[in-house]
Amino acid sequence: MKACEIKAIDYYPSVADMLIDHWRRVSAEEIRSELSALKARRPDCNAIRITHSFEAFQRGPKEYARRFEERLAIADRLGLKVISCLFNRYHDAKRDCGGTYLEQLIPDFSWAYADGYYERFMQEICLAHSEDPRVLIWETCGKPLGVYRQEAEDPILATCYEKRWLRELYCYIKKCEVQQPVGISCRHDYAEETLAYLLRCCDLLILSPYYGNEAMSQCIRGWSPRQVSLPVIRVSGPDEQHFL
Repeated sequence: MKACEIKAIDYYPSVADMLIDHWRRVSAEEIRSELSALKARRPDCNAIRITHSFEAFQRGPKEYARRFEERLAIADRLGLKVISCLFNRYHDAKRDCGGTYLEQLIPDFSWAYADGYYERFMQEICLAHSEDPRVLIWETCGKPLGVYRQEAEDPILATCYEKRWLRELYCYIKKCEVQQPVGISCRHDYAEETLAYLLRCCDLLILSPYYGNEAMSQCIRGWSPRQVSLPVIRVSGPDEQHFL
């Protein structure tokens, strides 16, 4: 499927706020019901984006793999491909949904860091579905560098460590020899230097659904071929009525 043909919607189960709950508490029947309703409401939709929870995987790898297969099967029966987002880096003071935290990215900064921390997860999820036609794209990270103010100083080099991690994720998933392209989520307001680095961490860019069509349109129009030479797709929010 060409990038211009992808009409994807970001899917989060409405019955749970935290990523870990999406994967441990939401039943297959609830997901089937919601995706059926989404497809009926948006018949032109041909893909959904789902975000994984590494924390849920840690608590039961076999059960997690079964639930992922379950979600892929439900989507497939509805004619939906899956953009499989492996990690989340957006955090919020009011309604945080979980994901990867800075302590897990900086070597020797805390006990939460360990070399190869995510390798088993990526092996059992990505490698197991490396040729699965139901998986349209592997997205390494949702909203990378998404918690930092663009103008803020960075005394502990947090952005540097996160950039290194993003590059490592991309290289490792390529090591798994996945047949699908590897994407990365992108904000509309990255500095040119940041955008240039992210292009080294993906095969395509995925525009975040939460800035609105006008902001995304301006973003795409503002990028020159010199700045962005990779394909760009945009995932719509669940409540939007039209695809960009």
